[in-house]
Amino acid sequence: MDNASVSSGPPPSKTYVIARQLFLRLMGGIYFLAFLSLTYQTRGLWGKEGILPAADYLNVARQFYAGSHVWQHPTIFWLGSGDGVLLAACWAGMGLGLLLMCGLVPAVTCALLWMLYVSFIYIGQDFLSFQWDILLVEVGFLCIFFSPWRWTLSSRREPVPRVILLLLYVVLFKVMMQSGLVKLHSKDPAWADLTALTYHYWTQPIPNPVSWYVHQLPLWLQKFSCLMMFIIELFVPCWIFLGRWMRRAAFLPLVGLQVLILSTGNYCFFNLLMIVLCVLLLDDQVWRRLLPGNLTDLLDTTADTDAAPGWFGWTKYGICIGVAIVITVLNIGLGLRMSYGTKSVPRPLAALNKALSPWLLTNSYGLFAVMTKTRPEIEIQGSTDGQTWKTYPFRYKAGRLDRRPPQVAPYQPRVDWQMWFAGLSGRLERSPWFLRMMERIAEGSPAVLDLLGENPFPDKPPKYFRAKLYHYEFTTPAERAATGNWWKRSYQRMYMPEVYLKKAGRP
Repeated sequence: MDNASVSSGPPPSKTYVIARQLFLRLMGGIYFLAFLSLTYQTRGLWGKEGILPAADYLNVARQFYAGSHVWQHPTIFWLGSGDGVLLAACWAGMGLGLLLMCGLVPAVTCALLWMLYVSFIYIGQDFLSFQWDILLVEVGFLCIFFSPWRWTLSSRREPVPRVILLLLYVVLFKVMMQSGLVKLHSKDPAWADLTALTYHYWTQPIPNPVSWYVHQLPLWLQKFSCLMMFIIELFVPCWIFLGRWMRRAAFLPLVGLQVLILSTGNYCFFNLLMIVLCVLLLDDQVWRRLLPGNLTDLLDTTADTDAAPGWFGWTKYGICIGVAIVITVLNIGLGLRMSYGTKSVPRPLAALNKALSPWLLTNSYGLFAVMTKTRPEIEIQGSTDGQTWKTYPFRYKAGRLDRRPPQVAPYQPRVDWQMWFAGLSGRLERSPWFLRMMERIAEGSPAVLDLLGENPFPDKPPKYFRAKLYHYEFTTPAERAATGNWWKRSYQRMYMPEVYLKKAGRP
């Protein structure tokens, strides 16, 4: 009998085995980068001598929730939150990320990675509240059920669960669509007249080296770019649900937008995670054409779909269906709440959402609903005598006028990011963490000082501190040619007046 006449499964164009392998291995890489980023910062952010110690926060949460604290704050750090435990969790996350990249015990690895990152979110407070953090755990939860429940990712015994694949499509659709809709609903004139990008590149939290050059592009091109962004965010995501060929067509514009954002700004692992989600838009037939033959042979472990699934297979199938029902119901409730308000959500649905909300299974998204049109920057200064002042430079945020904007992503310097938000708020009382940071600087905390740039007082901390607020803006090409500066600034006012911060043990 001719081998071509033998069918051992669905046509290659309708399978997503290679896509699943790529997706999950790349998710391991995203997790690795996320935990690597936390490793360098966790002591200074949440350690014993950090800005917002995890132990202090958990003690308050335990008292506030009185008995339900473990469910309301599902974090492994209830078992311990010392510096060693925090660092060990970061290293464990990196190790598990490498395991997933290697395709070993994928379902268990995904479950542990998800729980670890959720744990950090609940002690992270101001510093771990970004949309890519909750996106990682929302996608990470689905990865548990998308993975083969076998020893290796290359197991031939489990087909791709299409119901979970559909939920991953929903996440991609939701992020893109909501990102466009929030801009329209905000009624911001800068989005309405398509001039938002004339502000974006120099007002974003941490511009990169390309940002200055893109800001110089002519107005018509900035407006055209903004229009294309709206088209990609509001129309292209709909193609995901219009069949295999339309999903293929959506791949390039969706990935292209993420590449452009990635190349003109520093947004941690967000754009990489979005690109990884787009991997699932292409079926195995496309990946066979795009990937080298030896790599395709390694990843092509098509399951024997003609074989009976058995008790284990049916059990997983039932669990996936149950998960899909719960996630779908939660997303419906989320959509009703966003569109019509909290009162529009039926009581049973609201109760389910309240019960499961601590686990961050479904979330809403939407960056830059209102375009930032100014760039207030805070400069921290110290003095030993109240007369001569020295600046505490930060590693990455705008500071020295002649320093080129850095390339930081996929690393996220979370203090630098929060300094951007503190500047936008304009008032010290709106950023209580800032005073905690100043107290740690006054104490000379090495963990916190390591988060900043150079320490201008290496021998001992100064007695007096203050913080000034400046307005920063990119220079023009002529100004840069004349001065060599990437930035120009003007003094606005004092952000924190001159204070004497008493260090423990200081007379």
